[in-house]
Amino acid sequence: MTGLGDQLANHQSYWHGWGVDDRSTGALSLYKSGVPAARLNAVTHNSEISDVIVDDVRARMAGVPFLWEVSELSHPDTARLLEAHGGTYVGGTTIMEMDLRDVGSDDPPAELTVVEISAPDSLHEWVRGYSASMGLGAHLGAPLVGVERGRVYPAHRFRRFAGLVDGGIVATAEILSSGDLVGVYLVSTAEAFRGRGFASALTMHALREARAAGATWATLQTSGMGRPVYESLGFDAVSTLHAHLFSAPPHPGRARAG
Repeated sequence: MTGLGDQLANHQSYWHGWGVDDRSTGALSLYKSGVPAARLNAVTHNSEISDVIVDDVRARMAGVPFLWEVSELSHPDTARLLEAHGGTYVGGTTIMEMDLRDVGSDDPPAELTVVEISAPDSLHEWVRGYSASMGLGAHLGAPLVGVERGRVYPAHRFRRFAGLVDGGIVATAEILSSGDLVGVYLVSTAEAFRGRGFASALTMHALREARAAGATWATLQTSGMGRPVYESLGFDAVSTLHAHLFSAPPHPGRARAG
């Protein structure tokens, strides 16, 4: 079994790969992709908190909305101070874990072909495959491809998997391995193909690949809607990751309208 610290460290490492504009680790861990979507800019951990720290983060996040995640390992006064600075609580996601000895061996649905995406030329289609499901508008396609090209994980093994129907991407999943722990991220299914078990099949395929490469435990974060699905696959809830939303701070020296 892995600990919450290991699970959150994997989570932080994954999302920090998106931090092509700014990133930091340690007492204050954050990433900034520069894409104007809150999930793609966030504070993932803080062991200290103060008015000065919040103001500094807002300055670094200038121009984009962002999330501030609060876990059991965050400073206990974090949520109160975030709300005092205008952060809006937007709910929590469930942190889950799974013993990879429990991964099933079922084949994916016959109409679904699972492939690993590695060639940079495939990134435009990759972005189109997940963006709508993640609530990211088509106008963000070019910036997202730019971020995808800049994502690097020198200390971890990172892999992308796509589910294809008639040659087009209809489902996605990514995994990041750190030691014997693998994190599952960016699980999505195109709206027209939901309810057919594609995301579950893709997730289990990715976990079997991770197990074959030496991982023994898996972790992920999911919404309340997704939790029963992952429980049916063998995941157990271990904690909750709470989030506060901040609207895009103005760039330094630029006055607010109004």
